[in-house]
Parts: sequence; C-alpha cells; structure tokens
Amino acid sequence: MVIDNFPINRRQYERINSSDRTEEELVQSAEGLTSFVYTLVLSVCLGGFLFGYDTGVISGALSPLEKDFVMSIQQKEFIVGGTTFGAIFGGLSAGYPLVLCASIIFILGSAMLAFAHSYNILLLGRLIVGVGVGAASMIIPVYIVVTFGQVTAYVINLVFSRTEGGWRYMFGLGALPAILQLIIMPFMPESPRRMIFVSEIEAAKHTLRRIYGYSVSEEFICQEVEAIQEDMQNTNLGTYHDFLKPENFKPLIIACMLQAAQQLSGFNTVMYYAATILKMANFEDPTAVALVVAVANMMFTMIAIFIIDKAGRRHILIVTMLFMILSLLALGGSFAIQQDWSDLKNNCIRADGQYAASTQECHNNQSTIISTMLLISLTSYVASYALGLGYIPWIIQGELFTLQLRGKANGIATTTNWICNLIAASTFLTMTNALSTAVLILGAGYGTRLQKDLTNSTEYSQLLGIPKALLPLGNKDALITHWVELFQNHGITSASIYVVTNAQCYEQFITWAKHHNIPSDHIVSDGTSSNETRLGAVPDILFGIKHFDMDQDDVLVIGGDTLFLHDFDLERFFDRYKQLNSLTDACLVTTYSVRDDEVHKFGIVKTNREGIITNFLEKPSPFSTEARSACPCFYLFNSRSIPLIEEFVDGCEVSNAPKEAYDATGKCLAYLHPRFKIGTFPISGRIDVGGLTSYIDANKYFETHHNQSTEKGSDRKHV
Repeated sequence: MVIDNFPINRRQYERINSSDRTEEELVQSAEGLTSFVYTLVLSVCLGGFLFGYDTGVISGALSPLEKDFVMSIQQKEFIVGGTTFGAIFGGLSAGYPLVLCASIIFILGSAMLAFAHSYNILLLGRLIVGVGVGAASMIIPVYIVVTFGQVTAYVINLVFSRTEGGWRYMFGLGALPAILQLIIMPFMPESPRRMIFVSEIEAAKHTLRRIYGYSVSEEFICQEVEAIQEDMQNTNLGTYHDFLKPENFKPLIIACMLQAAQQLSGFNTVMYYAATILKMANFEDPTAVALVVAVANMMFTMIAIFIIDKAGRRHILIVTMLFMILSLLALGGSFAIQQDWSDLKNNCIRADGQYAASTQECHNNQSTIISTMLLISLTSYVASYALGLGYIPWIIQGELFTLQLRGKANGIATTTNWICNLIAASTFLTMTNALSTAVLILGAGYGTRLQKDLTNSTEYSQLLGIPKALLPLGNKDALITHWVELFQNHGITSASIYVVTNAQCYEQFITWAKHHNIPSDHIVSDGTSSNETRLGAVPDILFGIKHFDMDQDDVLVIGGDTLFLHDFDLERFFDRYKQLNSLTDACLVTTYSVRDDEVHKFGIVKTNREGIITNFLEKPSPFSTEARSACPCFYLFNSRSIPLIEEFVDGCEVSNAPKEAYDATGKCLAYLHPRFKIGTFPISGRIDVGGLTSYIDANKYFETHHNQSTEKGSDRKHV
C-alpha cells in the first residue's frame, strides 16, 4: 500500500529540493494534500490506534477476567504476553499481503476474545491479535496515535469495569476501528515502491500524482520515481554479513541495547498491569487511576515531539533515565512504607489525646499520603519514559545506519524490543508473588497412629515407614506434591519452598525434593529420631524460620498431613491477606465448619463480623460454645508476628509445659490473637491424613473428583 512509502525519506527530499522546481509548483504540490492523502493518513492512524488499544486493553480486562476464568499466575501472564508473542511473528512476516489482512486479523482476534468461553480460545484470540499488532508496528510511524489508542483502551476499561462480563466489551470494541480500516484499505492502491519493484512504472506515477496533486509536472514525478529506484538499489546492497564490520556492529549494539532498555525498564509491564499494580496499592478504583497514568503517557509523548530536536537525543535520554531510576526507587519505597509503618501506627495520637490507631483515623490519613506518593512516583516514571526511552530509540535506530542497512537493522532492533517486552510481561506476576512469601511445610511428625494401622494391614503394608507428607495420594507421588504444584502454578517457585522434617525421614524428603527440583538445602532435619524426642509442631515452625533465615519474611506454614478440597482458591487467600494488611499488620488462617460431634476434636475459633478472631478454644465441648469453625494448620504469619511465636515457645519452656502444648499449633494461635490481629479465610473443608482409614478416604475423594477436574481442565484449581 501507499503507506509503505509515505513519507519519503530525507535523501529523497534533498533530491527534490535541489531540482529547479518553481515556487508555484511547490504550492501546487501542497494543494495535492487532498482527501486521498487525508484518507491515507487516517488509515495509518487507525493501525497505530489499534496497536495502542490492543496493548492497553488488557490492563483493565485482567481483573474482570478472573471472575469468569480461574487462572493461575502463569496463565494470566500468558494472556498478557500472548499479544506480544504473536507480535514477534507478525513483525517478522509483515509485508504487503499481511498489511492487507491486518484489519481482518484484528477483527478475528477481537471477536474470538469477545465470545471466548474457554481459556484456550482466550489465549488464541490474544495470539491472533498479536500478529496484527506486530504487523502494525512495522508500518506505523505515528507513535502519538499509539498512546492515544492506549488512553482510549483505559477509558473503555473504566466504562465497563463494573459491567457483568465487561471484559467482552473491552476486547470486542477493538474490532470497530479495524472494521473502519478494512472499509478504507481496498481504496488504497499499492505503494509506488511496490509498483516500481514489479516494473509497473506508470501505475507508480499515477499513485504519486494522487499523493502530490495532478497539477505537478511530469519532471517532478519522474524525479520521484528515480529517487525511489535509487533508494531501492541502495537498500539491496546491504547484507547481514555487513553487520560484522566494526562501523556497523557498534551502531547495531547501541540500537538493540536502547530497545532492550526500553522494555526491560518495565514500562509496558506497567501499562499491561497498571490496574493490578494500583490494586496492590489499595486504590479503591484502580482502573480510573490507571487512566491518569495513560493520559500522562500521551501528554508527555506530545511534549517529547516538540523538544527532542531542541534539547538533543543524548541529553534527554540521560536526564529522563535518571528520573526514571529515581521514580522507581520512590515507587518501591512507597510500597515498602505502605506495608511497614508500625511506628506511625502504634504511636499516632489524636488532638484530644486518644490513640487514633485504634480507630484507624490516623492510618487513613497515612494511607492517603502513601497512595498519593505511589501515584506521583508512578506518573513521574511514566512521564520520564515518554520523554526519553519511549520515543528516542525509534528515532535513533533510523539515524545510526546507512541506507543500505537501515531496513535490516530496524528489523533486528524491533525484534529485540518485542522479545524483551515478552520477557518482562511474562514474568511480572511470578516475580511479585515469588518475592513476597516463603512456604514452610511441616513434615517432622512421626505419624504413630498411621504407622500402627499400616503394621496391622496387609494391603497397605508397603507404605510402612513412609511419612504422611510423602504418602502417594491421588495422581501424585506424594501428598505435599499437590501443594508444591499449586504454589508453582501461582508463581511461588521451588526457591521459596522449604521443609522441616526429622532425622528418621530426612533422606526420604531429600529423594522427593530431587524429583521436584527443590534444592536439597531447603530440607532440614530438626535432629530428633523418635516420637518421644520430637520437638513438636510449634518449635519446628520456629526452628524452620530460624534455620532458613525467614525472620524478616511473611511465612506460610502448612501441616504436611493436610490438604484442602478441590475448590480452594490460593489466589483469593493471598488477596484476603493483602486486604487485611492494607489496614494493619495481620496474620491469616483458614477455617471450615465442623459438625457438633466433631467440635471436641479440633481447635475452634470465634470471629467477629469482619472475620477477625476474637477467641480460640482448644478442643471445647460442643455445649460450651456456639462456634463451629475449625482451624487447620495453614497459617500465613506476618513477619512481625514471628517474635510472638518465639515468646510462646520460650514461655512453654519456662513453665515446663507438657509436650502437648508444644505440639498444638492452636495453642500458639490462642497466644497470638490477643496480641496480634488474625484474620480468617473460610474454606469448604479439608483432607486430614491421620490414620489408614482417613488415608483411604482421601484417595477415594481424589478418585471421585479426578474426572470432574480433568473435564474442567485449567478452568478450575484444586489441591
């Protein structure tokens, strides 16, 4: 199409300006910018708009998608990065045939996304849209239109953020500009360059007249054709082998490094996950605030266009990258302060002398201040990016190379951009989750009741001596493998998973760890070798925290003999924890309802309307309380609560408490809750492998639900 050759390059302008054209002819050429040229520009802008829209719409669509598709962290990253992955191939194969089909690709992808009823269709739609985005990135020079497309996407996100199934409208509306482009494109002729390439010189001249006006002279048109032919000849002279020459290799490295820096700086990750990031920052309406960020990007991109030639590329890059670094440091510091201001919370006093922390008045003021700091830091980062890294790499990579190598160099640099974009977009959620929580699995119990049952069993005697945590269960080689795979599906890698066991079972856990890529030094023995010398569950928790240097981390502690039912949602569990800690430091435990005749077997918790524990009863009589919420060993301890665990253990030692006190994690919670806020997360039930009967029942449960979970595939999570 014509857009392949519009506008012409600087050398062509110089050749034209050096001719003997008259002033009147110059005016006539200007008058040629009629409806055809404006239609041509509109077609180009629509492509840029679609480019921006489809890379920006995912920010607002991601949260509502979670209501209809239960996705793991990796699946979310695939949805976000799917467009980028498709764009790599769209960019590599971009050419006239693909340009003609680009609108159809956008429409098809948007339709698939709007009507998707499965995760696989959703992902395929994002990949298809990505191919169109990649093609657009190779032919669209109007960067400001891309940012306008992003702003429009954020507006659409805001409009439909509270609508049931609103994500379908967000994706589907992307088809409208593509449809308009599809209507326009058949009226656009081949580009003069393409026509000259296939020796259709007269057709090329006709198209040039439509661009510059029919009143221009034949001499002018012929000069244009000659300039295009010269440009094509020079372009064909360069080969990829020429990049090995020092005078070409160094500029290529600079261009690729700038494009890599553009993406690895995290800007597109911010745009993709803007609503998610702002949700982490506890903004009530993150989609609306994300719109402010997108508008800032567009506004400062417009400013960059006017100042870049006056201020100079190098000077702008140095200054803006410095401000980006400072803004990111401020952003990270704001997040850290938001989660860690105990001195302010505990010592805030109202004007009347009362402690405001108890009424949350002071905290709300602090929350507003921190939220403002977060928004200012984020906007400053985006503005700095728009003025420098967002715009300049594209300009510089066109200026660093000779005409013979410019096209090939642009292709390499742009591919570098997309690959780095994909890396950043596909790892963000994994990193944010992996950096936040350590997992400690308790496997130091001796399972005396189960071992006794196995001794008396002929059918299951082969399991004798295997710790409960490593018993094969369902379709997994070990009970705790269910947990490990769930954590890994949610971005908590093997590097964050640890196990405390005993000397008797240590080697079995080491063997298991090797099969699941868990480092052997993440398995530790508490040094005991019999049930009589066991430390107990609570001392083992403290031992593991101390041994693995988790004192400064939030720690998720799990009993190695416990699993939850198939509908447990780990992501919502973590969301609940973040919600609690946005107000004040808190721990989080799970609870489930038990029957009257089971109350005396468990630790029972009482809660207020907000789900905060107000009392803990260790194995009470069902007649002494109305509470029916049991609390299994699945505790997320805030790092600030860990010293209280140590206090509890020390207190037991000083008072010479019986072994049962050390072994009952519920007693530790009873000690914590008056001193530290503990929230609850209700679950539907759990699987507790205590004896052989419960182990057999657990396997029957997995047999019953295996077919259901297989049929629902990745649209369900189960443990």
